[in-house]
Amino acid sequence: MDIDQKAYMIDQVVAADIPARRVVRQLFEAALEVVGGPLCFVAAQRIAKATKKGDSAFILTGFPIPPLNIAETDGPPGAAVLAETLQAIGLKPVLITDDICLKVVKAAIPETKTVTVPVEKEQARKQAERLFEEHNPSAVVAIERPGWNRRSEYHNPQEDTAP
Repeated sequence: MDIDQKAYMIDQVVAADIPARRVVRQLFEAALEVVGGPLCFVAAQRIAKATKKGDSAFILTGFPIPPLNIAETDGPPGAAVLAETLQAIGLKPVLITDDICLKVVKAAIPETKTVTVPVEKEQARKQAERLFEEHNPSAVVAIERPGWNRRSEYHNPQEDTAP
């Protein structure tokens, strides 16, 4: 079995739609078209190309689930594996999350530097600028971390009522 086949098998596990939200496969197929190869393998190649030993890499993780704002628990273990892998190749990972998810992230990755960023837009922007200035990362990866759309809104499939 060649590396592309192995990478595609990893992608199939990563893209499994376990909660049956019915959108994962569509997003996965669309991403494959854009990227042009196994997603995890292409991501690894891009990180390798963009970094050199000693560089910092940001890993954003943690997904607060409304309305109670409890931390989802599947992103931090993936972030932990990535952080350990990056450390093994000589990079300095910095985990970035919010206060709601901090305990879950630290439980998954206790020895890796972890910082919090506020969720309020202006405070988040200022903190992000400080972090980029302090660490000058060569790579930024988000794992199960929500982001705003163009209207500064978050979307969560658990809240959607689409058929």
